[in-house]
Amino acid sequence: MHPFRYLITAIVVFLAFSCDFNENIDEKHQVYNFDLKSLIEQQAKVLDQTKVSIKKHVEYDNKKEDVSIKEVDWSKELDIFNDADINRPIFKESYQKTEKKEGDYNVIKFNSQNDKNDVKWLSISKDNNGKIRKLMFEISTKNSLFQVSKKGELLFDDKEILENYSLEGTNQIVFLGDKYFAVNAKVIQP
Repeated sequence: MHPFRYLITAIVVFLAFSCDFNENIDEKHQVYNFDLKSLIEQQAKVLDQTKVSIKKHVEYDNKKEDVSIKEVDWSKELDIFNDADINRPIFKESYQKTEKKEGDYNVIKFNSQNDKNDVKWLSISKDNNGKIRKLMFEISTKNSLFQVSKKGELLFDDKEILENYSLEGTNQIVFLGDKYFAVNAKVIQP
């Protein structure tokens, strides 16, 4: 009879830890504002599978270059946009969400309610079918050695697949001055 008690105890302990584990998973995947990280991951997977390439126009410190890239690691290419992620528990109450209709789009905007937040605002434009067509944001970071200001934009087709993206801004670094940067990229279908 003792082995039966041990089996029951083991099952109860297992179930107790399993429930706690599932709650932790749910907490990690909870959406507080807008889950940009998941969108970026999903886009990287789709673009990797379709084997698309990109054409970029890049500017940095008065130097300009046009680049075509055939083999792209989309996770790395789009990682910079994760800087605009506002879906963290610390930001749960930090952004005011507004929704309004602008032309053919429903626009959801998250405005920072705290000057210390790097992401000042994030805007998502969806079509009437609920598909994301445009995502824009502004980031500003400042400390005693540098200040970085950047704006980004992701444009999607009617299937919610990335077709263009851009990022531009300035780095103001003590002793080095202002450095302007801009990247405009177009996704090229095979």
